[in-house]
Amino acid sequence: MFEPEGGLIGMLFPLFLTCILLYLLIRFICGRFSGRVSSDDFEALDTKVAQLVNRLDDLAKRFERYETLHSIESEMQRVRAEMDAVSKGLAQFIALGDNQSSSSVFTATFPAHVGIYELAYKYEDVKIDLLPNTDLTVLLGKEITFKRGNKIEVYCFSVLVGALPVSKLARMVSDWLYNEEPYKAVVTRINTETAYCSLDIAFYRDIDDSDEDDDEAFDDIP
Repeated sequence: MFEPEGGLIGMLFPLFLTCILLYLLIRFICGRFSGRVSSDDFEALDTKVAQLVNRLDDLAKRFERYETLHSIESEMQRVRAEMDAVSKGLAQFIALGDNQSSSSVFTATFPAHVGIYELAYKYEDVKIDLLPNTDLTVLLGKEITFKRGNKIEVYCFSVLVGALPVSKLARMVSDWLYNEEPYKAVVTRINTETAYCSLDIAFYRDIDDSDEDDDEAFDDIP
Protein backbone atom coordinates (compact mmCIF):
# COMPACT_ATOMS: atom_id res chain seq x y z
CA MET A 1 0.00 0.00 0.00
CA PHE A 2 1.16 3.58 -0.54
CA GLU A 3 0.18 7.11 0.30
CA PRO A 4 -1.25 9.08 -2.68
CA GLU A 5 1.03 11.67 -4.09
CA GLY A 6 0.44 14.71 -6.27
CA GLY A 7 2.53 13.14 -9.04
CA LEU A 8 -0.05 10.39 -9.70
CA ILE A 9 -2.91 12.87 -9.64
CA GLY A 10 -0.93 14.84 -12.20
CA MET A 11 -0.80 11.71 -14.38
CA LEU A 12 -4.54 11.04 -14.12
CA PHE A 13 -5.73 14.59 -14.76
CA PRO A 14 -4.33 14.90 -18.34
CA LEU A 15 -5.99 11.59 -19.25
CA PHE A 16 -9.35 12.83 -17.98
CA LEU A 17 -8.91 16.08 -19.87
CA THR A 18 -7.89 14.32 -23.09
CA CYS A 19 -10.93 12.02 -22.97
CA ILE A 20 -13.26 14.93 -22.44
CA LEU A 21 -11.70 16.83 -25.34
CA LEU A 22 -11.98 13.74 -27.58
CA TYR A 23 -15.64 13.40 -26.66
CA LEU A 24 -16.38 17.06 -27.43
CA LEU A 25 -14.44 16.85 -30.71
CA ILE A 26 -16.43 13.82 -31.83
CA ARG A 27 -19.70 15.63 -31.06
CA PHE A 28 -18.53 18.62 -33.10
CA ILE A 29 -17.44 16.49 -36.06
CA CYS A 30 -20.71 14.57 -36.03
CA GLY A 31 -22.55 17.87 -36.44
CA ARG A 32 -20.21 18.98 -39.21
CA PHE A 33 -20.57 15.81 -41.24
CA SER A 34 -24.23 15.16 -40.43
CA GLY A 35 -25.75 13.09 -43.23
CA ARG A 36 -22.36 12.48 -44.92
CA VAL A 37 -21.01 9.68 -42.76
CA SER A 38 -22.65 6.72 -41.09
CA SER A 39 -24.20 7.41 -37.69
CA ASP A 40 -22.90 3.95 -36.67
CA ASP A 41 -19.31 5.18 -37.13
CA PHE A 42 -19.96 8.12 -34.84
CA GLU A 43 -21.78 6.05 -32.24
CA ALA A 44 -18.92 3.53 -32.10
CA LEU A 45 -16.40 6.28 -31.39
CA ASP A 46 -18.76 7.99 -28.96
CA THR A 47 -19.23 4.73 -27.02
CA LYS A 48 -15.49 4.08 -26.96
CA VAL A 49 -14.70 7.47 -25.45
CA ALA A 50 -17.47 7.01 -22.85
CA GLN A 51 -15.92 3.67 -21.89
CA LEU A 52 -12.51 5.32 -21.50
CA VAL A 53 -13.98 8.01 -19.25
CA ASN A 54 -15.54 5.28 -17.10
CA ARG A 55 -12.20 3.47 -16.94
CA LEU A 56 -10.46 6.62 -15.77
CA ASP A 57 -13.18 7.20 -13.19
CA ASP A 58 -12.55 3.67 -11.91
CA LEU A 59 -8.84 4.44 -11.71
CA ALA A 60 -9.55 7.48 -9.58
CA LYS A 61 -11.68 5.39 -7.20
CA ARG A 62 -8.96 2.77 -6.95
CA PHE A 63 -6.45 5.50 -6.27
CA GLU A 64 -8.61 6.70 -3.40
CA ARG A 65 -8.58 3.16 -1.96
CA TYR A 66 -4.76 3.24 -1.93
CA GLU A 67 -4.26 0.29 -4.27
CA THR A 68 -0.75 -0.46 -5.48
CA LEU A 69 0.93 2.07 -7.69
CA HIS A 70 2.05 -0.67 -10.07
CA SER A 71 -1.56 -1.84 -10.66
CA ILE A 72 -2.77 1.67 -11.38
CA GLU A 73 0.13 2.51 -13.68
CA SER A 74 -0.44 -0.70 -15.66
CA GLU A 75 -4.09 0.19 -16.12
CA MET A 76 -3.14 3.72 -17.17
CA GLN A 77 -0.87 2.31 -19.87
CA ARG A 78 -3.74 0.22 -21.24
CA VAL A 79 -6.02 3.28 -21.20
CA ARG A 80 -3.40 5.32 -23.07
CA ALA A 81 -3.19 2.59 -25.72
CA GLU A 82 -6.98 2.60 -26.14
CA MET A 83 -6.98 6.39 -26.36
CA ASP A 84 -4.45 6.18 -29.18
CA ALA A 85 -6.80 3.76 -30.99
CA VAL A 86 -9.71 6.17 -30.52
CA SER A 87 -7.59 9.03 -31.88
CA LYS A 88 -6.77 7.00 -34.99
CA GLY A 89 -10.42 6.10 -35.44
CA LEU A 90 -11.34 9.76 -35.09
CA ALA A 91 -8.82 10.69 -37.78
CA GLN A 92 -10.37 8.10 -40.11
CA PHE A 93 -13.84 9.44 -39.28
CA ILE A 94 -12.74 12.96 -40.27
CA ALA A 95 -11.14 11.70 -43.47
CA LEU A 96 -14.31 9.79 -44.36
CA GLY A 97 -16.39 12.92 -43.94
CA ASP A 98 -14.00 15.01 -46.05
CA ASN A 99 -13.89 12.45 -48.84
CA GLN A 100 -17.60 11.69 -49.03
CA SER A 101 -19.53 13.20 -51.89
CA SER A 102 -21.92 15.98 -50.96
CA SER A 103 -24.55 14.30 -53.16
CA SER A 104 -26.92 11.65 -51.87
CA VAL A 105 -29.55 9.57 -53.68
CA PHE A 106 -32.56 7.69 -52.33
CA THR A 107 -34.37 5.05 -54.39
CA ALA A 108 -38.12 5.53 -54.15
CA THR A 109 -40.60 2.77 -54.95
CA PHE A 110 -44.26 3.45 -55.63
CA PRO A 111 -47.16 0.99 -55.48
CA ALA A 112 -49.05 0.13 -58.65
CA HIS A 113 -52.36 1.00 -57.00
CA VAL A 114 -53.66 3.36 -54.35
CA GLY A 115 -57.11 2.08 -53.50
CA ILE A 116 -59.12 1.99 -56.72
CA TYR A 117 -56.61 4.25 -58.47
CA GLU A 118 -53.86 2.98 -60.75
CA LEU A 119 -50.41 4.40 -61.34
CA ALA A 120 -50.81 6.64 -64.39
CA TYR A 121 -47.61 8.75 -64.55
CA LYS A 122 -44.25 8.82 -62.85
CA TYR A 123 -41.60 11.56 -63.07
CA GLU A 124 -38.10 11.55 -61.62
CA ASP A 125 -35.67 14.26 -60.52
CA VAL A 126 -38.27 17.01 -60.25
CA LYS A 127 -36.45 20.04 -58.83
CA ILE A 128 -37.66 21.92 -55.73
CA ASP A 129 -36.99 25.61 -55.10
CA LEU A 130 -36.06 25.35 -51.42
CA LEU A 131 -36.51 27.94 -48.72
CA PRO A 132 -33.21 29.34 -47.34
CA ASN A 133 -31.40 27.32 -44.66
CA THR A 134 -33.40 24.15 -45.28
CA ASP A 135 -31.68 21.04 -43.88
CA LEU A 136 -31.42 18.80 -46.94
CA THR A 137 -30.21 15.76 -45.02
CA VAL A 138 -33.49 15.65 -43.11
CA LEU A 139 -35.52 15.68 -46.34
CA LEU A 140 -33.80 12.80 -48.16
CA GLY A 141 -36.13 9.82 -48.42
CA LYS A 142 -39.07 11.66 -46.86
CA GLU A 143 -42.56 11.76 -48.36
CA ILE A 144 -43.69 15.16 -49.62
CA THR A 145 -47.12 16.77 -49.92
CA PHE A 146 -48.24 19.73 -52.04
CA LYS A 147 -50.60 22.65 -51.61
CA ARG A 148 -51.95 25.03 -54.22
CA GLY A 149 -50.96 28.70 -53.96
CA ASN A 150 -49.22 31.27 -56.14
CA LYS A 151 -46.89 28.34 -56.70
CA ILE A 152 -47.24 24.69 -55.78
CA GLU A 153 -45.97 24.68 -52.20
CA VAL A 154 -43.89 21.73 -50.99
CA TYR A 155 -44.34 20.40 -47.45
CA CYS A 156 -42.50 17.80 -45.39
CA PHE A 157 -44.21 16.72 -42.15
CA SER A 158 -46.59 19.69 -42.62
CA VAL A 159 -43.61 22.10 -42.66
CA LEU A 160 -43.19 24.33 -45.71
CA VAL A 161 -39.77 23.66 -47.27
CA GLY A 162 -40.11 25.20 -50.74
CA ALA A 163 -42.11 25.23 -53.96
CA LEU A 164 -42.13 23.69 -57.41
CA PRO A 165 -40.83 25.94 -60.20
CA VAL A 166 -43.47 27.11 -62.69
CA SER A 167 -43.71 24.35 -65.30
CA LYS A 168 -46.08 21.97 -67.04
CA LEU A 169 -45.47 19.48 -64.26
CA ALA A 170 -46.40 22.06 -61.63
CA ARG A 171 -49.67 22.67 -63.50
CA MET A 172 -50.22 18.93 -63.58
CA VAL A 173 -49.76 18.76 -59.80
CA SER A 174 -52.24 21.64 -59.48
CA ASP A 175 -54.80 19.74 -61.56
CA TRP A 176 -54.31 16.62 -59.43
CA LEU A 177 -54.83 18.59 -56.24
CA TYR A 178 -57.91 20.32 -57.66
CA ASN A 179 -59.43 16.98 -58.72
CA GLU A 180 -58.43 15.42 -55.37
CA GLU A 181 -56.74 12.52 -57.11
CA PRO A 182 -53.98 10.63 -55.26
CA TYR A 183 -50.27 11.08 -55.78
CA LYS A 184 -47.05 10.19 -54.00
CA ALA A 185 -43.85 12.23 -53.91
CA VAL A 186 -40.51 11.41 -52.25
CA VAL A 187 -37.26 13.39 -51.99
CA THR A 188 -34.73 11.25 -53.87
CA ARG A 189 -31.75 13.52 -54.63
CA ILE A 190 -29.90 16.15 -52.61
CA ASN A 191 -26.60 18.01 -52.87
CA THR A 192 -25.60 19.87 -49.72
CA GLU A 193 -22.97 22.00 -51.48
CA THR A 194 -25.26 23.33 -54.20
CA ALA A 195 -28.47 23.20 -52.10
CA TYR A 196 -30.06 21.04 -54.82
CA CYS A 197 -33.10 18.93 -53.98
CA SER A 198 -35.43 16.95 -56.22
CA LEU A 199 -38.38 14.56 -56.06
CA ASP A 200 -39.77 11.50 -57.70
CA ILE A 201 -43.53 11.87 -58.19
CA ALA A 202 -46.16 9.24 -58.99
CA PHE A 203 -49.68 10.22 -60.12
CA TYR A 204 -52.64 7.88 -59.69
CA ARG A 205 -55.96 7.97 -61.47
CA ASP A 206 -59.10 5.96 -62.07
CA ILE A 207 -58.16 4.74 -65.53
CA ASP A 208 -61.76 3.97 -66.43
CA ASP A 209 -62.71 7.64 -65.91
CA SER A 210 -59.76 9.17 -67.80
CA ASP A 211 -60.07 10.29 -71.42
CA GLU A 212 -57.49 10.06 -74.20
CA ASP A 213 -57.16 13.83 -74.65
CA ASP A 214 -56.23 14.23 -71.00
CA ASP A 215 -53.62 11.46 -71.26
CA GLU A 216 -52.04 13.03 -74.34
CA ALA A 217 -51.86 16.43 -72.65
CA PHE A 218 -49.34 15.13 -70.13
CA ASP A 219 -47.23 12.87 -72.36
CA ASP A 220 -44.76 15.61 -73.29
CA ILE A 221 -44.07 16.90 -69.78
CA PRO A 222 -40.27 16.95 -69.27
